[in-house]
Amino acid sequence: MVAPLWAVTLVIFSGMSQPKKASQVIPNAQVASAKKEIYKVHNMDARELLKIVAQDSVDVTVTSPPYFDLKDYGSSKQIGYGQDYLTYLSDLRDVFEKVHTATKKNGSLWIVIDTFRRSQELLPLPFDLAAELKKVGWSLKDVIIWKKERTVPWVQSGATRNIFEYILVFAKQGETHQYYPDRQREIHELKHWWVKYPERYNQKGKSLEEIWSFDIPTQGSWGDGYVRHFCPLPEGLVQRIIDLTTDEGDVVLDPFSGSGTVPAQAKFMGRKYIGFELNKEYIDNFDTYVKTNTHKNRDSIKNSPEKNQLFRDFSKTIIELRILKLGRILLKEIQKEFKTKKILVLVEKSENSPLNKFKIAAAEYKFIFGNEISKMDVEKFVTGLTEIAPYSKFGVQSKISFSQEPEKLSELFDSLGTIFCYTITNSHQFKIEARDLNEISFSAPVISQLRADINENDYK
Repeated sequence: MVAPLWAVTLVIFSGMSQPKKASQVIPNAQVASAKKEIYKVHNMDARELLKIVAQDSVDVTVTSPPYFDLKDYGSSKQIGYGQDYLTYLSDLRDVFEKVHTATKKNGSLWIVIDTFRRSQELLPLPFDLAAELKKVGWSLKDVIIWKKERTVPWVQSGATRNIFEYILVFAKQGETHQYYPDRQREIHELKHWWVKYPERYNQKGKSLEEIWSFDIPTQGSWGDGYVRHFCPLPEGLVQRIIDLTTDEGDVVLDPFSGSGTVPAQAKFMGRKYIGFELNKEYIDNFDTYVKTNTHKNRDSIKNSPEKNQLFRDFSKTIIELRILKLGRILLKEIQKEFKTKKILVLVEKSENSPLNKFKIAAAEYKFIFGNEISKMDVEKFVTGLTEIAPYSKFGVQSKISFSQEPEKLSELFDSLGTIFCYTITNSHQFKIEARDLNEISFSAPVISQLRADINENDYK
C-alpha cells in the first residue's frame, strides 16, 4: 500500500549481506515453475513475499508503507491499522528483511514515509524504522525531502503545516548500490551566474538536490472508476527513482502496491515489476488500467528526440563558454603582466577529443602581438598559468601558440570567414560579428568562430 500524504521517503542504503535462513530463500525450481506468474501485483501479504520473489533478484524496491493506525485499508491482515506501535515496527522490519534477501548485491530500497502525531507528541517513524532496518542488514545512505506542492491547508494546534515527506534511501551494508545521477540532471531553472562561471557547472547539467518538488496526485486521476487511494505517489517522483537506479529489463518491487503507481511506472518504463497488495479491488483496477494505457504511457515516458537535443545543446553551450572564457582570462593575465593592450587571442575549438580523460574538450589558443614584448617571456608566463588553478580546472585541454606577425592577420582571418569578437570582460555575449579584418579591434580582443550570445538577465 502507498504511504500517507505526508509519508516520509526513505533513502536506500548499501550493506553487507546478512546470513539467510533456509526458510527465507525460495527454491530455484519453485521460481522456474512460477516464472510466468512472478511479474504482476500479487493479492498476498507482503510478509510472504519470499514465496514469490527469488533471492538476489530485485534491483530496486520503491514503496510507501501503510499508515500506522490512522487508515483502514480494508483487510484483516493489514499492517498498521489496529496495531500497537512496536508491533507495527516489527512487522515492517520483517517485510524489509525479506526484501533484503530478495535484493541484489548492488540493489537499493527507497521508502516514502512520514512522522505522525499521537497524544500531542511527534513520533519519528522514519528514523525509528531506519534503526530497525539496520538490524537486518540495511544501511541508510541518503535522506531526500519530498516537498508536496499541493497539500491540505489545515494544521494541528501547536504545529506548522506539514508540506513535506521523507524519502529514505537504503543499500545493503558494505555494498555500493546502482545509481545513475547523470540521467536526472537539471538544465532548467538556472541562475544568472552559470553564464559567468561555466567552469563551475557540469556540462551535463545541475546535480539533483535533496529537496524534490512534486504535486500530490489528484485522487482518481487515472480515469473514471479507478480506485481512490489515501495517498497515491506522484508518477514523476516514482519515474525519477526508477530512472536513477535501474535499466530496462531490471526488476522493480513494491511490497505495498496500493493503487499501483510504482508497478505501473515500472511497466511503462520497460522494467519488470512485482507488487503485493491485500485489497483485490485495487489490483483489478490496476490491471485494467495498465492493459489499456501501457503503449500510450511508454511512448510519453521515453526520452524524446527534442529532450535529448536540449541536453546536447546545453552541453555544447557549457563547453564553448568554458573554452571562450579560458582564452579571455589568459589574455587578461598577459595584458596585466606585460602592461599592454595590444594583444589578441584567436580561440578555436578542436574537433579532436581530448587525450586527458579528465578533460571534456580540446581547444587551441593563438596569441598575436607585436615586437614590443618578448615571445619567449609570454610563452613561459602562459605555460605556467595553464598548469595551476583556476586555469587548470576548466576541463579544457589547451594547445597554446604565439605569433609576432600581426601583419599576417588578414591571411589568417580570411580562412575563417565570419568570426565573433568578445571584450576582455565578457565572453558569453559577442560584441562584434566580423567579416572583415577592419572590424577587428583591440577593444574586443578575443576572436573566435564560436558564437556566444547569452543575456545573463534572462536567468534568475
